[in-house]
Amino acid sequence: EITSIRLRIESSMTDQVPFHILLVDDDRLIHESLRRALPKSWKLTGFTSPPKLPLPDHFHVALVDMHFG
Repeated sequence: EITSIRLRIESSMTDQVPFHILLVDDDRLIHESLRRALPKSWKLTGFTSPPKLPLPDHFHVALVDMHFG
C-alpha cells in the first residue's frame, strides 16, 4: 500500500518543486520509515529533540510527535 501511494505521489509531483518536510520525533524508526517512503527529490529535515528556533529554512510540512519524550 505504501509503495502504491508513493508511486502516485511521485508521478503527480514530477513537474513541481520538491517538498521540504520537517520531522520532530524521538523514534528513529519513524525517521527511517519516512525517509524510505518519500520520493527521492523531496528533502526531509529530522530532529530527535526539539530544534532551537528559528530554523534556517522554510518547510512545506511539519510532522511533530505530540507525545514527544
